[in-house]
Amino acid sequence: IPGAGIWQALNEMLAAYPKQSGSWPHPSNNFIIEYDNSDQDGLTNRVKNITLNGEPLDMTRHYKIAVTTFMFSGGDGISGFTQGIKISKDEYRVGDVVISNK
Repeated sequence: IPGAGIWQALNEMLAAYPKQSGSWPHPSNNFIIEYDNSDQDGLTNRVKNITLNGEPLDMTRHYKIAVTTFMFSGGDGISGFTQGIKISKDEYRVGDVVISNK
């Protein structure tokens, strides 16, 4: 997925803030999202900065990420992830994978 798709998806996920939402992002600890919760523009500019391993997210670089099939297909109105290309044909449920790899 291009960095721009990740940026878009995170803006969409944070659009409902401060209301609770099932689409709230759950990034890994090396992925930092800075956002302005006072912005009322929602989808257009809530995210201010994203870093991965201390480096700024590159809007044109393609990244490999793990998301559920639901999110990949635009679930919860998060269309940013649909810019990605599915590279795994496995249809494991996330809960099953996490449990089996304890």
